[in-house]
Amino acid sequence: MTEINFLPSDPDQAERGLERGVAYVSAGEFELAIAEFDRAIGAEPNNAEAWSARGTAYVAIGDYKRALADYEQALVIDPSEYTALFGRSTVYLAQGEPDLALADLNDTIAEYPDLWGAYLARGAQYALRDEPEQALEDFDRAAELEPDNFHVHDRRADFCFRYGYLEQAVFSYDRLIDFNPGNSEAYAGRAIMYSQMGRRRQAISDLNRAVKIAPGDPDMYLARARVKESNGKLRQAINECNRAVRLAPDYGIAYLNRGRILLSQGKIGTAMADFSQAVDLEPDNPDAYMGRGCVHLECEDADLAIADFNIAIRLDPANPDAYFQRSVAYLHQGNISQANADLQTAATLGFDIGEVADFVAGGFRT
Repeated sequence: MTEINFLPSDPDQAERGLERGVAYVSAGEFELAIAEFDRAIGAEPNNAEAWSARGTAYVAIGDYKRALADYEQALVIDPSEYTALFGRSTVYLAQGEPDLALADLNDTIAEYPDLWGAYLARGAQYALRDEPEQALEDFDRAAELEPDNFHVHDRRADFCFRYGYLEQAVFSYDRLIDFNPGNSEAYAGRAIMYSQMGRRRQAISDLNRAVKIAPGDPDMYLARARVKESNGKLRQAINECNRAVRLAPDYGIAYLNRGRILLSQGKIGTAMADFSQAVDLEPDNPDAYMGRGCVHLECEDADLAIADFNIAIRLDPANPDAYFQRSVAYLHQGNISQANADLQTAATLGFDIGEVADFVAGGFRT
């Protein structure tokens, strides 16, 4: 264990115990930190900061029951103790109570409107609730408060990437590259955003830079494959996937990406081999089963397609495409009622039925 001797040691005084406890937390010695916080609380039972600090140490070792009790005691002493409010939100999240977590984050921000970490945490919660506009507002506010914080822009870039906020994502990727010009993932992420914006030359330039920085990272080649595929250069995209497979022959995502492109080219046999390899390597990845199920549909083997779509739905029950594809398989079997049921589920989950209106009219209505 790391012994800390550079701070004055006087366990009979709360302030000294609190200081030593915080130092031990910084050193990752949480049990020693808890012992110091015990002394601080013993010396001054109404010290809300000490209760809150001990709660944070309990969170670090996964003792959420004691952490919650400490945070609540801190808030009894001082209802505006923001570290307790913020800390309690993390406990609620760990215990699967997101509504209570969000309430605490709201209270934290109301009391301390310049606490950037609270906006970052609340933005993540809004994203999980599929409320992207509110999430973006919070991520933007965190970036305004901490414009030079790598962690803030890393989280913001990831969110904007996933939800298609292209310009905002590029801004945060720019900042990440400013912080670290050797950040290959930031170049790859920005490239994909550029590609979606139609700025293909910049996208390829970024991806070439990413590959140069990290020539042994298969994800860099897969990102370049994605951009080349979007530009209609399927043969080049396959070649990029081939490089990723050679670099990481046990990386299921590489086979999954190559299989998807091969399927779009109508190369059924090789696509089947890639999706099956992806299933073997990543048996908990629903996309692997989705891909193989689609190949089975192309082969008009509805039974095997349904078996794969069943697994995909079990692994990801909120995926509307899985229900739609399974509805097509049921239609091939002549099971109209189940096809209709899956189609309705797909629509409920957000699948754009209007895109397949003719197919629906011709095959699903009885």
